[in-house]
Amino acid sequence: MIYLLKASICITVFFLIYRYIYNKYSFFEWNRIFLITTILLSLLIPLIKQQWLQDSSKLNFSFTDILFVNLQNNEIFISTNKSSSFFTKIYDFISSRKYLTIINIVLIIYISGIIRYTIIFVRNLLSINKLKKNAQKSKIENYTIYQIKSKITAFSFFRNIFTNNRFTELSKREQEQIIEHEKIHIKQLHTLDVLFFEIINIIFWFNPLNKQIKKALVANHEFIVDSELIKKDSSYNYSKLMLKLSGENKLNIINNYVAGQLKNRVNLIINPEKEKIRKIRFLSSIPVILLIIFTFIFTFNILETSKRNKEIVHTEFIFPVKNNYKIITPFFSEKIITDPNNKNIKFKISHEKLTIETESFAKIYATSEGTILKIDTINNWGIQEINITLKFNENYTAIYEKLAKTSVKEKQKVKKGQKIGLTGDKRLYPVINYQLLYNQQPIMP
Repeated sequence: MIYLLKASICITVFFLIYRYIYNKYSFFEWNRIFLITTILLSLLIPLIKQQWLQDSSKLNFSFTDILFVNLQNNEIFISTNKSSSFFTKIYDFISSRKYLTIINIVLIIYISGIIRYTIIFVRNLLSINKLKKNAQKSKIENYTIYQIKSKITAFSFFRNIFTNNRFTELSKREQEQIIEHEKIHIKQLHTLDVLFFEIINIIFWFNPLNKQIKKALVANHEFIVDSELIKKDSSYNYSKLMLKLSGENKLNIINNYVAGQLKNRVNLIINPEKEKIRKIRFLSSIPVILLIIFTFIFTFNILETSKRNKEIVHTEFIFPVKNNYKIITPFFSEKIITDPNNKNIKFKISHEKLTIETESFAKIYATSEGTILKIDTINNWGIQEINITLKFNENYTAIYEKLAKTSVKEKQKVKKGQKIGLTGDKRLYPVINYQLLYNQQPIMP
């Protein structure tokens, strides 16, 4: 949900920039690109982590996750076995037995909105198919023309052109203008733009500016077509036809012949802006957009880090081992090591857990109060190792690996400091991996 809110904020800010800056420009092809690109950027920006922006090494590193690294003895064991399946997350959620939380209630409302707007979207698609069945069909070049018995204005959907029952009452020249108008929509793939936005509208249905964004997108389509058509016909004749056919469309996923901003369209047709002025005005605002993008990235990362640090301060943990232990591999998110056999080969590795050496049959403790979600037994070269997943609350989870024995059961509630298992003896190398997760992301224990 946090991601959705962040992406929605980005979409809103970018659209407000468009509305009060770019909407005044008549460089419609770029306006169209701006609207689509900023929506895509809004989906990506919340996913960008600040460390990605740091200078990376010029070396060609290979990325891998480290299951166990003993840096003191130069021993390296590499494993890519680090994953949490979708079904595991569902199981963890159900096992938590906390359904009536604010987050879950918001999630239910959000999913209900998704369902509602998906139904509307599908219903509109079916409406177009229904129009096809009840229409007279003809062919012009590679386009299919459907004449429907309705007052709905002419529109296109992919390579299909729909006209109404008034179409035959128009002059031949006017009919050609309408067909040419819709052919430009088809050639420029405007239907894909609209369908893309309909999907965005389903995902971000809670954004109050969705209707305005779609209206701006469709208006740009019409402006683009207008500018193409007046190159082939007089602006007076074309404007006259627009006024004659002005009307409202009842379907939400089609390219409409007249898109509401009729006065603006006629004004721009009669008094077009110079190409050079349009480009200068448009390009001059790009640095502002780049600044806003980086501001979003750093702001989101600062807020996330601040929230995480605040919750860590208010969450008390104890160490999983009490006496006679040694941390042989600390937590690190990134380290560069050289292959002992070939100094030209370097690895960028991570060890997002603590590897702790203990005495024989050392007791392992729950680091905070929680519920045992899962106990796995793994056969590692003939040795049975036990992994325990302990859920503390909605945000924190701990994973204990390489235990020899367990003294708890799945779904059992445990207290902070309660014994949950034992390590092996000296013959089995008594060592455990302890990992602390915050929202399924490893953090420094």
